[in-house]
Amino acid sequence: SEGPKFEVKSNNRFDDYINQAQRNHNGSWEQRKNSANMIRQALEAYVKEYYCKKSGEELPNQFKDKSFSALDEKLLSRVEIDSDERGKLRVINSKCDKPSHDDLKVDPPTNQELHSFIDMLKNFKTKHLN
Repeated sequence: SEGPKFEVKSNNRFDDYINQAQRNHNGSWEQRKNSANMIRQALEAYVKEYYCKKSGEELPNQFKDKSFSALDEKLLSRVEIDSDERGKLRVINSKCDKPSHDDLKVDPPTNQELHSFIDMLKNFKTKHLN
């Protein structure tokens, strides 16, 4: 089952994803699952932006559609990042990443967890990208 479709304004994908995540984080199981997915996408958008800002380079084409684990391994390793922050990004990813077997009913994070992930990402963005 697919979550609701929404328009992403390409110039500010992070904010679009975070806003969508915030709208659903207190909802039903399905809404929390959708919120977690939006958080994961916001996380990936953040990492790509972070890399570009820290490296002073454009995002290499081969990373435009990569998941967090590839970005973490191949991009974050090239720029300076606080190890505590990197650890938090990894926790968010591990909690919000879709399970590989969709028949597995893995519970999405709780609304409190989702709320804290949203806050964390917004704080990182404010601290590093604004």
